[in-house]
Amino acid sequence: MCIIGGEKWGSSPQLNLFLSARDRHVAIIPNHPFEGATTVDHLGMFAKFWTPGQVKTRLATTIGDVQAAQVYRAMLSYLVDSLQTVGDRRTIAFTPTDTQSGFANLTESVAQSWHLVPQADGALGDRMTQFFESSFSSKAHHSASGNVVLIGSDCPTITPSLCMEAFDLLRTNEVVLGPTPDGGYYLVGMSEKFHDVFSGITYSTQSVLEHTISKMKRDKIKYALLQPREDVDEFSNLAALHQTLRENPQPGQSELISEIEKALAAGRCS
Repeated sequence: MCIIGGEKWGSSPQLNLFLSARDRHVAIIPNHPFEGATTVDHLGMFAKFWTPGQVKTRLATTIGDVQAAQVYRAMLSYLVDSLQTVGDRRTIAFTPTDTQSGFANLTESVAQSWHLVPQADGALGDRMTQFFESSFSSKAHHSASGNVVLIGSDCPTITPSLCMEAFDLLRTNEVVLGPTPDGGYYLVGMSEKFHDVFSGITYSTQSVLEHTISKMKRDKIKYALLQPREDVDEFSNLAALHQTLRENPQPGQSELISEIEKALAAGRCS
């Protein structure tokens, strides 16, 4: 399942993971977007602190709490580093609220390229609503426009080019979703203003994406879908991810691959 701040966006069969060669080189973009800018694209990431027993709990049933937490931390670190150039502003919305210092020291790119803000209280839909509303309100305060994309932190095959494709699609669509094969989504983006696609949706089910699309059709919200991506929630997902990373190596993946291989060894010995 795609975990956003420790909650599942949805729960259904698996698709092959894939990566793009276009993601190898991206220019560094300063994370100071409001200085004279009229258009600001904002990338957000929901993340949970990697306390053993509190993250990747389904994966932990096979590889143990500590190893599952280490895998999650490696996935998060890789995403933070690999996406540090995407958009004009980048934010990690973290939970619990007392873990900011841990996130600040996660990688060097956090201080260089990301803002840290605690997630709002409430259910997942409420927290995502607050994130989008806050982002658009901040743009309006600075007389800027632009689009907002929010991702989870346990799908390390989210790439810079995939995020940029989401921003591109938001030039002509009001909402963009990145579906997962379990019936949820790993990415949600909105153009120019908040569109209520979260209320009335029951999360942690296999019908999150289906119900969200039905809601958008009913409300006449123009939307687009990205390519599917598989998140890491089960041992089989981890094995599939390992194969994909080995077949399509990208810069900066050595730590992630190392942690995955330790976890796979632990799972096979259990």
